[in-house]
Amino acid sequence: MAQKRRSLDHVIARLTGEGPFSDEEWGDSSEADSVLSSDEYYDAEDGLEDTSEDDDEEYTVPSGKLQPDLPSSTSSESEDERASARQSPRGRKRKRPCKKAASSTPLHPNGWHSEEQPDSLPEPIPLFCPARPPGIQIFGTGDNPSPLDLFKLFFDKKTVNIICENTNKQAKKNIDRGKKFKWNDIGPTDFFKFAGLLFYMAILKLPQVTQYWQKDSFFSVVSPALVMARNTFQAISSNLHMSDPDKDAENDKEKGTPNYDPLHRLQPLHDHMKSVCKTIYHPRQNISIDERMVATKARLGMRQYIKNKPTKYGIKLFVLADSSNGYTVGFTVYTGKSKFTTGQGLPFDSVMNLIDSSFLGSGYHLYLDNFYTSPRLFRELLAVKVRACGTYRENTKDTPSTKVNAIDKKSSRGTIRWIREGPLLYIKWMDSREVSMCSTIHTAYKGETVQRRVKGPDGQWHAHTIPRPSPVSEYNKHMGGVDLSDQLIQYYSVHHRTTRWYKLMFQHFLDIAATNAYIIHKEYSLMNRQQPMTHLKFTESLAAELCGCSLKNAPPSISGHPHTPSKSANPHTTPKLATPPKSATPSTSAKSATPSTSATPSTLAKSATPSKSTTRSKSAKRTKSTKRTKSTTRTKSTSRSKSTTPSKPTTRSKRAAPSKSSELYKPVTPDRPPTPSSSSDCTDIQDPSYLPDDSDPSNAPDSPDAPDSPCTPDIPNISSQYCLPDSLNKNPRESTKASEGRLHCVNCKKKTAWKCRNCGVALCLIVDRNCFADWHDVCIKAQMAV
Repeated sequence: MAQKRRSLDHVIARLTGEGPFSDEEWGDSSEADSVLSSDEYYDAEDGLEDTSEDDDEEYTVPSGKLQPDLPSSTSSESEDERASARQSPRGRKRKRPCKKAASSTPLHPNGWHSEEQPDSLPEPIPLFCPARPPGIQIFGTGDNPSPLDLFKLFFDKKTVNIICENTNKQAKKNIDRGKKFKWNDIGPTDFFKFAGLLFYMAILKLPQVTQYWQKDSFFSVVSPALVMARNTFQAISSNLHMSDPDKDAENDKEKGTPNYDPLHRLQPLHDHMKSVCKTIYHPRQNISIDERMVATKARLGMRQYIKNKPTKYGIKLFVLADSSNGYTVGFTVYTGKSKFTTGQGLPFDSVMNLIDSSFLGSGYHLYLDNFYTSPRLFRELLAVKVRACGTYRENTKDTPSTKVNAIDKKSSRGTIRWIREGPLLYIKWMDSREVSMCSTIHTAYKGETVQRRVKGPDGQWHAHTIPRPSPVSEYNKHMGGVDLSDQLIQYYSVHHRTTRWYKLMFQHFLDIAATNAYIIHKEYSLMNRQQPMTHLKFTESLAAELCGCSLKNAPPSISGHPHTPSKSANPHTTPKLATPPKSATPSTSAKSATPSTSATPSTLAKSATPSKSTTRSKSAKRTKSTKRTKSTTRTKSTSRSKSTTPSKPTTRSKRAAPSKSSELYKPVTPDRPPTPSSSSDCTDIQDPSYLPDDSDPSNAPDSPDAPDSPCTPDIPNISSQYCLPDSLNKNPRESTKASEGRLHCVNCKKKTAWKCRNCGVALCLIVDRNCFADWHDVCIKAQMAV
């Protein structure tokens, strides 16, 4: 006891600066420090009473504590003065150093350990003992329930009836206020159709909701109008209500008091969803908790801002999810600052509200991020037999602050440091930056490695193998449960702009129900060793079943839709041109005055009898072209006769004659005036005999004896008049550049590879623009080949 008292006096004297003391009288300082343990030191510190509120005021040492008797040889004061000072009710004036001494004393005198030093758990991890067998907890739905059956597990008949009843009350209330709209009371069938259209819109997205019912448009869709009228859908959407409107007014009167419920308008759907998510499915051993944002920028007290989230503004939810598949087990809607039940702060309360040991069981492994992790929370989770692992912040309370053997900025990549405090393991790892983690599940290092690119002394980046702690590997594997759930929800979310925040949360509850139903479908398929549907196929089937339709059969009005091709038409064939009537001699041109089924509109509009000069010039041209054709045919037929294998004569496919509907295709007079310099350049050749004779097999396009003809692109927008397009580049394969031989179009001034055979001017003939047709001022007509 005397030795402890002497050590206490020595510590007080060193702190107050009243020394020095000799080693002979007080003993070696290291010996005194070693005799006084840390617990006894803090006990001695607690015995010093602070009678002042300010650090600069006087400090009183209680009379019960012994003060050191200073040797006379080392002090200028007399023993009487020292005795009077001991008996003085007020001590010497000095600053209080006790708290600073406690903080400066390292909690871990040995500092951080490296990965070479072994680590072990103080006690073995308890076995995994869930309250129920993990997995699906529903029975009686068959081996392969439909998407609608799984969705109705979350929106059962009782809940849907309550929503329909409250929606009818809200609609009646709005009508009494003077709003004008047509309303018929809705039931469960109408509600499910409304939900089915929401999922339909989630798959087939359009900028506005009203565009799903638009008519006579290229972007018209047929199915929504067959399920529900537009006005009915908008009326249900505007009057949708989950709580009783009469009780809403009573709850609003309590605003500002502890009895006010900010989530009253979500009842009873909010409580039902939290209960049914736990009832239908029991999570596996690894679970995670994280935030989820429901996007909105409405002026709400519940709206939050998280800069590190993809959705930065919205209503925040704390979500508990299964790490293996992303199933949403539980959630809590954050309503803003409120009185905490435990007084430990929001992160502590949010985790403890989601972890229900009576529901989960024992032996679970929980993964958290640095918003939640704290030593106090992990010890509390150990009390309910739940182990935890997560990253933590440097300023977190009660975490190690010693700098002995710690990681600094100069540490190499892959450096590991750890400290253990009973079941709590604090570990730091240097990757691209310092990573700090706390765990009650793992040991520090088990020999795991990872590949990283490290810059060498030569300045080059090389693949290097570095050690990685066990908590980091397991954290990366199991922390993404909530992120996986968010990813599945965002694929086909029914979220769209609303005017009330509780309608936004209703849409989110639909997303949770559909996503959890899809996860249960996959679990059923794995149990039955079947191939599950894809997420898209599941959502399509759910939308169709909710609307009372089938995916296999098209809506009845689609078969007669004007935009749908007939069954006889082949959608992969290219439209071909209608052939003008053939005429061998000019005398037959007089017959063109009589309308026939094979006559084109342009032919009907032309003169019946051409002039003599025109006939002579055309007959001369026809004679020359006939001679060239015959000589070419004779040469090719001679070479073909020498071959041993006779080739089959190729016949040209018959072209369908224009129907009576061709009268609808009339020449359209363009807004601009004709641009050719001379109209005779394009209209002087009126005789159809200018075209090659179709009866001649040598003129067939598939025949090897066919004469050189213009290379016409395979597109429908080709002019039907006698001025035909011709290629500017006759040998495209021998060209060194793709643009070789191109000229500027006389109409649009852009480069083109086509020209008019008759006019000789460069004209565009592509899908985007058809200057060839615009130049000649004729209608563009194409007919599908049967």
